Amino acid sequence: MVLEWNGGSAMGDMGDMMNGMGAWMAVSAVFCVALLALVVYGAVAATRAFLQHRRSIGSGSRATSTESREPREILQRRYAAGEIDEDEYFRRISGLEQP
Repeated sequence: MVLEWNGGSAMGDMGDMMNGMGAWMAVSAVFCVALLALVVYGAVAATRAFLQHRRSIGSGSRATSTESREPREILQRRYAAGEIDEDEYFRRISGLEQP
């Protein structure tokens, strides 16, 4: 009895299956990277929106105020928060009124 070798791999049909798995592994790696990029993008966008919202709450309505009223609004907020006393508030207001 003579055994003939037909030039196949030692793994037989397993070699063909591994080649097919390599393609799926590459596809899943690309999918994982894309998913990670999407998560990072979402986190950055959410953080930026949160910070922008906080700034808009803290600034009040700047669209209706003029530049000459902005220092007054700052003084009013500081006086209301107790950062400056009444004498300093009126002294600084009178300083703003002088040309």
